[in-house]
Amino acid sequence: MKRWTPPAVHRHQSGGVTAEPERMAWHCCSELVTVTCHEKCIPEFVEHDIAELYGSLYSSIPMLRAYDSLREPVNTCVMHHNGRLVAIFLVRVRAGILNVINEGMPLSDEQVHLFSDYAFARHPDVGVIRFHSVHLENSIAIARPHQRYRCSENIVISLPASVPAYHASLGKNTRRNLKRYGERLVRDFPSYQYEVLDGSEVDEQDVRAIISLNIARMASKSKVSAYDHAETERLVGLVRRCGLVGIARISGRVCAGALSFRSGDNFTLSVLAHDMAYNDYSLGILCAYHIICDCIDRGASEFHFLWGRYDYKFQLLGKERPLENLSIYRSGFKLISHADLFVRNQIDALGNRIAERLHAIGKQRSAPARLALRVLSSLRSAKRAINGQAR
Repeated sequence: MKRWTPPAVHRHQSGGVTAEPERMAWHCCSELVTVTCHEKCIPEFVEHDIAELYGSLYSSIPMLRAYDSLREPVNTCVMHHNGRLVAIFLVRVRAGILNVINEGMPLSDEQVHLFSDYAFARHPDVGVIRFHSVHLENSIAIARPHQRYRCSENIVISLPASVPAYHASLGKNTRRNLKRYGERLVRDFPSYQYEVLDGSEVDEQDVRAIISLNIARMASKSKVSAYDHAETERLVGLVRRCGLVGIARISGRVCAGALSFRSGDNFTLSVLAHDMAYNDYSLGILCAYHIICDCIDRGASEFHFLWGRYDYKFQLLGKERPLENLSIYRSGFKLISHADLFVRNQIDALGNRIAERLHAIGKQRSAPARLALRVLSSLRSAKRAINGQAR
């Protein structure tokens, strides 16, 4: 693999100052791969292209802005393979560590190798490259010292071209239950209505009502909902930008709903909630089914449930897609230099393995299983507190 650095071929504006992106290129197996770096800015084209490329909410510019991830400047690294866009990484360098801040995207072996070579060549002071919550496709063979461990999962439905095709692919029991609960709901509550609206069309109070249903449900289980005031405000703003909202009403009052967000051709479910007074009607899975169908009608390719292995996700044809953290060290010496990070990663990996084991035990119907679930819940709460975020 031969690397060369041609002169930059275009300019862009950033804060009124003309900046010239740096470009590095490789000939890999007679094919040209280039990485172009836009220093301390995100060019206008990136918001569209990163959404189309990944379809990941956690790689989308609206989501990153909503969580202030872009408040400080980032570099935008754009990778092309024979002229075709294959990767976009938003990166920030601190204390010798290069963090890729967009998450949830798939990564191939080639992308990992080429980007790490590029980053270490361009940043001589960088000792570690960190990817967070990415889907590593197939086997990734990394020659440099590295740490790789599972941190979460994304439950994903690959959507067919039509709602009838999706419905027909559901299990027999699932189809029967959806029909039975839907008919019973309409029979018992003739005023029941369900609608799906684009975020720009939704009444803000309806969004807040759906979030309040989640808060009430968590409180009934003696748990604290992730949706505090700050998180609620972020979601309300994000709904206006890229939301798709399903709302169920009885007698005009919101009794259930789903908040989802579009990124490229994919939709991601963020909040699914229902009034506990209607537990016997499976309103939650009905809302999830209806919004999935509406996404299909809008030409979606995938529907993302994110983390949490709840039965309804698999009943609606979700498939588990593992998410991993990956740290790549420039050398063994740099691994030693960043021993604190290495140890933190090891502890985090061990904690996740223990959580996986407790989750498996918790699936069993026994006293030890119930204890395992309580321990797992406590571990997750502690991890959220340490990370300073609630998921």
